[in-house]
Amino acid sequence: MLTGNVIVFIDGNAATYPQGTTYRQGMSGGGFPSRTGVRARRGSCTHGVEAGEVGILKIRTKALLTIVAITVTITVLSLLTGLFSIRDGVETIVAYDMKMIGSIASKLASERLELLKRETRSAADRLYNLSTGELIAPARITQMLEQEIQYYQHVSMALFDSEHKIVAAHGSNIPDISYAENEFAKRAYDGEVIVSSTETAKDGGLLIRVYAPINGYILVSTLPGLIISDLVDEFRILGSGNIFILDKTGTMIANSYLEPVLERRNLVEMAKERGRYNDDDGLFVRMTKGESGIGHYIRDDEKRICAYRPIAGSDGWSMGVSAPVSDTSVGQTERVLFISGAIIFAIGSIVAFFAAGVIAKPFESLRKMTRIAENASAAKSTFLANTSHEMRTPLNAIIGLSELALDAGELPEEDMDNLEKIYNSGVTLLGIVNDLLDIAKIESGKFELVPVDYDVPSTINDTRSLNILRLADKPIVFRLSIDETMPSRLHGDELRIKQIFNNLLSNACKYTHAGYIDWAVGWERDEGSEDGSIWLVSSIADTGVGVRQEDISKLFTDYNQVDTRSNRSIEGTGLGLAITRRLVEAMGGAIGIESVYGKGTTFTVRIRQKIASTSPIGPVTAEALCGFRYSANKRVRGKELIRVQMPYARVLVVDDVQTNLDVAKGIMKPYGMQIDCVTSGFEAVDLVRGATTRYDAIFMDHMMPEMDGMEATRIIREEIDSDYARTIPIIALTANAVIGNEEIFLRRGFQAFLTKPIDMLKMDAVLRQWVRRKELENGQETRELPAENVAGAANGNKKADCVDETDPGIDGLDWTAGLNRFGGDTSIYTSVIRSYLTNTARLLDQIRKVQEGTLAEYAIVIHGIKGSSYGVEARGIGKKAEELEYAAKAGNFDFVRRNNPLFIQAAEAFLARLAVLSDAARNDNDRPGSHAPDETLLARMEEAAANFRIDTMEEVMNALEGYAYETQTELIAWLREQVDRMEFTPICERLAQRKREAHKPAEERK
Repeated sequence: MLTGNVIVFIDGNAATYPQGTTYRQGMSGGGFPSRTGVRARRGSCTHGVEAGEVGILKIRTKALLTIVAITVTITVLSLLTGLFSIRDGVETIVAYDMKMIGSIASKLASERLELLKRETRSAADRLYNLSTGELIAPARITQMLEQEIQYYQHVSMALFDSEHKIVAAHGSNIPDISYAENEFAKRAYDGEVIVSSTETAKDGGLLIRVYAPINGYILVSTLPGLIISDLVDEFRILGSGNIFILDKTGTMIANSYLEPVLERRNLVEMAKERGRYNDDDGLFVRMTKGESGIGHYIRDDEKRICAYRPIAGSDGWSMGVSAPVSDTSVGQTERVLFISGAIIFAIGSIVAFFAAGVIAKPFESLRKMTRIAENASAAKSTFLANTSHEMRTPLNAIIGLSELALDAGELPEEDMDNLEKIYNSGVTLLGIVNDLLDIAKIESGKFELVPVDYDVPSTINDTRSLNILRLADKPIVFRLSIDETMPSRLHGDELRIKQIFNNLLSNACKYTHAGYIDWAVGWERDEGSEDGSIWLVSSIADTGVGVRQEDISKLFTDYNQVDTRSNRSIEGTGLGLAITRRLVEAMGGAIGIESVYGKGTTFTVRIRQKIASTSPIGPVTAEALCGFRYSANKRVRGKELIRVQMPYARVLVVDDVQTNLDVAKGIMKPYGMQIDCVTSGFEAVDLVRGATTRYDAIFMDHMMPEMDGMEATRIIREEIDSDYARTIPIIALTANAVIGNEEIFLRRGFQAFLTKPIDMLKMDAVLRQWVRRKELENGQETRELPAENVAGAANGNKKADCVDETDPGIDGLDWTAGLNRFGGDTSIYTSVIRSYLTNTARLLDQIRKVQEGTLAEYAIVIHGIKGSSYGVEARGIGKKAEELEYAAKAGNFDFVRRNNPLFIQAAEAFLARLAVLSDAARNDNDRPGSHAPDETLLARMEEAAANFRIDTMEEVMNALEGYAYETQTELIAWLREQVDRMEFTPICERLAQRKREAHKPAEERK
């Protein structure tokens, strides 16, 4: 063990502890000293205000304009602050007062309704003879009704028997027999005393009726319709305010102003017409739903504030207390604030005039200093942007070309191993390039972790493979120690975990010239964790140059390298350890260092992670890792990928290019899900809004004509008012794999981000995270199948007997890579190629006549061709389409005009070569004969098209194409074309028309 001091950094604070300090006892942060004196360092920036170019205006004028601008800013900010804060406070007081008035008025209205109910119920009870258990003598009923009307001052009363016939009635506006069958009467027969809404009488007045049950009979009492309006008329709100009552349909049944009551205005309907009433807040609808609160609406172009609440004991009635905003103290406060703002501005302008001369000189100095700071900041930003761009360009080539070579899998094992190292090095180097941008994100507070389930042995092996290369020919022994009991899969930000390990191992390799580097990886349970987290512990010890004690506190600062004189030959930006510390802290961990100058250094990192799989790494894998025999080639893992069977799941794929839909379906088909497809954002929005089919996830293309994926997602999230729309997982699909895009998509309502061509490993991770529902798999025979067996399981373990499995050798098509993309299922891949043939030809027709004014539409179409070409591994065509897409987006019409005809020519030649494969797949020689297509299959096709069931359509189409027909062969060919293009409506219309023709008499068909 090295000797020296232990330096522990937590949140950027350094503390020195003597050797032998125990990490576990009495310390926080999972074994590190408790944090004390935490301070956040923040940069500052001074902004100067210039009135014009130097030399045009005098400094005094600039200072004057600056002060005036500050005065305006302060005035505006003060005014806005006052408007928002004071107004909110005043409006709260006004709202409270109106709620109090509404509470009192609502209580009175409720009591009045209860009184009306009691009066009618009492009258009903008096018609019932308690001793005999029957109604009083029929001769006395009419007399009793007349007495009740005189006593209660009702308009009329009528008694209906159980057969809805009038037994007796007295008064005017007596209800006829139809009243015994309406909603209120039915509820009265069931034992409820209820007050109806208003209705127009024969003489043009208004009436309200009260229904009361009497042992199988009902008594209907009629009252004046303005009886409730008379009650609310007693209240006056701020002079021009009023109280109104709506029934459950939104009809006005009481108001201080009689006109809307007599006209029985329905405010919900009038608000929809946006005439006299404008209710963007939805206040009237909320009232009809029985809600309470404060809202606003506009009547006759005048904004009004309204407190509303339901009326107890009524049939869904709601009371509103309303007043114009301008008449309240809110409007008065606004006027006072505007006057105050004008006075402050005037005073500030006068002061600015006299103060300008005093502060002109120091202001000029401040302006110069500001310019220097801004130039320095701009230079830093330019440096970061240029570095990122210039290094990503060659790195994309390194990563892409090495990945293509690895996908081919035709090189010797040693060359494949070297290529794998190149690929891993390129990916890691790309991450290192991002360090410069990471530090800027962290400082600006925009940095976010992206946790996923990851394979621990693969993470360790990738990191080890990269750093072995850094040792070159140095006489250094690299030793790896793995805790075999560690969980094999963890949940965390794998990219950042690798970044931490790489930064520390990179330092060890750079500063160690001879001796050893020991890397130990283990774990500890976090006993205090409630979510089952563990501590991932990594210790990296070397026999390098070490660090001076006085330099240890500088190790984790930005852009800093210690002992630069001794280490001047060692490359580095000085950001690695600074980013490492911040990443570790972001994961809830800590980093410690032991170092003796000239003898070596040990870094210890503890990071909190969650367990994704309780299965341990095991002694075999641990031994293979430590012996450098572990192969974690992601392509091998792809072939051994376990597909979880999810027959309970249903997903929607949205893309305007049919081939892209077929690619996505082909990759997801082995999971046993139901997959629906639509070709526009409009259709996706309609399906979510209708909610007749509830999906477990939506895979949404980014670039689509008319409505792109982002707009469709925004509408689903914000404009469809349902928990289903707000919470359904939406995964972005895009061919633009630009760094930073993922953050944009996640910020705009998407849950995940997949780039085209779709990587099946990433698709598998997305499906497991957002679609899989383990609770539905309990007790079911849900299988997990390796990729090599999935195709057989999906097709009954039968090989496709229409296409040879060997590479057909079509120039421009990477058959092997394409077949691997679809799990080795030849039938799925050839089906996707057939779709590509049909739809690409149609897309080429759309771009033959490109004009400068239609470049935006051209870019969307060529983008679709690019994505579908990459999806079927036609990378040559995809690359040409990508060049044209970038030119179109940049507005380079000359490039598009020159190269578009050449692209179309090359694409058509490629499609002609593909047609040979498609023709072979449709060979009729081995198909049995049939007179005509099966009507049952055609009916299933019509039903599937009507319900957007693309899987069923494809199944039926394959069955129809299994025969050679004597008649109607053109119908089968037409159906295949429509299915490939996903033209649902034409299929439904033609098959429906065909059935109508079949049912016509013979003479009509002639």
